[in-house]
Amino acid sequence: MQCLGIDEFPNANLINVKYESEYGSIEFWEEIKTVKLGKMEKEVKIVSPYMKIWIFPSKEFIIYEMKKSMKNHEFPGPSEEKTERKNQGGPTEEERKMIKQDKKFMKKIKEISSAYGGNLDAVIRIVDNGQTVFNLYAQVNENDIIKMEPMLPEEVPQEDVKIEIEFKKIYDMIFMEEKEMKGARIESPPWDKKTQPIQKIKETVNGIKMYFKVRDILNSAKIYPESKEKETRSIMKLFFNMMMESDKDKNNQEIGMNKEDNQDFKDEILKDEKNSIAGKVIFG
Repeated sequence: MQCLGIDEFPNANLINVKYESEYGSIEFWEEIKTVKLGKMEKEVKIVSPYMKIWIFPSKEFIIYEMKKSMKNHEFPGPSEEKTERKNQGGPTEEERKMIKQDKKFMKKIKEISSAYGGNLDAVIRIVDNGQTVFNLYAQVNENDIIKMEPMLPEEVPQEDVKIEIEFKKIYDMIFMEEKEMKGARIESPPWDKKTQPIQKIKETVNGIKMYFKVRDILNSAKIYPESKEKETRSIMKLFFNMMMESDKDKNNQEIGMNKEDNQDFKDEILKDEKNSIAGKVIFG
C-alpha cells in the first residue's frame, strides 16, 4: 500500500459472526483501524480481526477425564500441569512449617489423627448417580498434615472414613469459576491489543462466591461411618478455613485492603448472599 501510495483501504464487507451453544460461545468480528506498521512512514487504514471465545466442556467429557486421571493416579488437568498438581498432593516443607505455627489447627490435627493411631486414612469420592467419577486417598497426620493421591476405589490401602460429594456440585463450581471468574478470552491483532482491565474488587466478590460454593459442597457431603461425621466435618472445615484465610490475606494485599475494610466489604457481601437462593441454602 505504501509503494502504491494508497492510504485508504478499499471498500470491504466486514465480518461479524457470533455463535453460542451449551459448550460455550465464539464471536468473530472485524474493524477498520488506522495504524502504522513496521517501517511504514505514515499511518494507513486496514482491516483488524478480533475474536472473543469461551469454551466449556460437557459434563460427559469432564467425567471421562476424571475417571481417566483416577485410573492413572493423576489429578485432572492439562498434561503440563500434572506434575505440579502431583507435587501439590501435600503441603511443601515451607508450607508445613507455616501451618504448624497455628497451634489451634495442629491441636485438632493431633487429636483426630491420634484416635487412628497417629494417621487418619480418608477417602474422598466424587459420585454421579451412585457411580464413582473420581476417588482420592488422603492421609492426615502431624508430620505431613495432609497427603493426597488419586486412585481407583479398589486400590485404597486402608479406609477410616469416607466422604462422598455429588459431581453436580463440583461441575457447577467449575462452571462458575470458568464463566464468571475467568470469562471469555479476547484475541486481537498485535497492532491493536485489547486489554481487559484487572478488576480486583470483582475478583474479591467472585472469591467470596466461590467460598460459599465450596462451603455448600462441604455441608452437603455424605460421611461414612456416621459415627465419625462430626469430627470428619470438623477437620474438613479446618482445612477449608485455613486455605481461605491464606487466599484472603493474599487478595487483600493485592488490592490494598486492610482488615477493617475487608470486614466491612465482606459484611456487605454476606447480606447479599443471605438474601439469595444460595444464601438461604447455606444460612437457612
